[in-house]
Amino acid sequence: MSAWVHGQSTDKPKSESSQTPTKDSPTNTDSTDLKETLQWLEGATDAESAKGAPPYEHYGFHNDGDCKATITETRLIDGKTKQFPSLAFSLKDIDPADIQVEDLASGPLGKMFKGQSAVTFHARNYQDLIEIQNTDLVDFRAKNPELFHTKNITLLTNSWFAPRFAKALKHAAQLCGAKPSKV
Repeated sequence: MSAWVHGQSTDKPKSESSQTPTKDSPTNTDSTDLKETLQWLEGATDAESAKGAPPYEHYGFHNDGDCKATITETRLIDGKTKQFPSLAFSLKDIDPADIQVEDLASGPLGKMFKGQSAVTFHARNYQDLIEIQNTDLVDFRAKNPELFHTKNITLLTNSWFAPRFAKALKHAAQLCGAKPSKV
């Protein structure tokens, strides 16, 4: 499973307002910092999240104003934009202590993956808490819900953007009250 981030700006926006607490809101009092971090994640540009090679995949990171997040992958296939399944999860369910960045150019296929990195993260205690959403498979999904949850995600992007995304994701997860796995 791969997914990433897409939007408009790489600058972290400044915000004076704070959000109304909800069940999935941050457990600390720094909701303005969370809001700014989520805005930065959502506002990352296509150029930053793209892998830099055809099919020029990019990813959208969206949230509903609190700690719930959705990542949607978009690809250009046969000249047409196609959206792939979205991944929905609560940031508080992510293990912030185990968000990894791997430089793919350092592996055995380094020449093929020059300038690309992978970011991996998983749900706390490796539980199947990440929901795979696909509007094209509504009937199949209703009959096979276990096939539409996963415990970990590998996100492919360029090597410049990967560590920045990982750092922001970890920060947002911690602000939402995420705890390291116990297993």
